[in-house]
Amino acid sequence: MFLGCVFAFSAAANTDIDSDITDWSYVENGTIYTNVKVENAAGVIITTPGSEAPVALANGINTIKVPVAEPTFEIRAAEDYILTVKIGDKTYSTEDAPVTVDCTKPAPIYITTTLPTGSSVLNVSEEATEAKYFDLTGAPVQQPEHGKIYIKVTATKATKVIF
Repeated sequence: MFLGCVFAFSAAANTDIDSDITDWSYVENGTIYTNVKVENAAGVIITTPGSEAPVALANGINTIKVPVAEPTFEIRAAEDYILTVKIGDKTYSTEDAPVTVDCTKPAPIYITTTLPTGSSVLNVSEEATEAKYFDLTGAPVQQPEHGKIYIKVTATKATKVIF
């Protein structure tokens, strides 16, 4: 399934960007809106130009906003995750290097993350492992706060919990 809307220009839009782009993004008031499909959002960190905080993500389709003047964003794996990004017909897989997306080059974007499976330990019980907590943007949390929602990751599963 391809993601996005018809790429449309407002009167003030940058005409250097290909106006024939369809089914991916659109420009409005100097901002490019790019749709991406995310699986396992807890393991994904997206940052946009000029923003210090990562974009809040959910599983499913997310819209990333970037200025026309700086039409890129970076995708990184959260700590301990492996990131796979498919942009059009190209696939990138990494644990530590960011993937930069150029919003002026149209393509559907699919993002997935997984935890490494290279352990030689078999049949680990959930109680025997230390849980790790992540906020809903995928950032690791060292000291979870009472009453907040987190993603709890153990050796056997990841669940959404209220601490």
